[in-house]
Amino acid sequence: MKLGYKYFRNNLIKLMILSVPVSYVLWAHLHGHGNPKDEPEVLIFFAVLMVVSNGGLFILMIRARRK
Repeated sequence: MKLGYKYFRNNLIKLMILSVPVSYVLWAHLHGHGNPKDEPEVLIFFAVLMVVSNGGLFILMIRARRK
């Protein structure tokens, strides 16, 4: 099955919506709000994962649109 532009666009939109809470939690943690026992390594991992996956889907969407 060949994945097209609409598939990647829809998944990018879903991933961006799910990225909002992760961004808020990371922002709050870095500004001293929330539980100080939270592990910053996990939050940073989720932030990096969010950026990489959003970027990857965006690149795949552009490639699918060109074809």
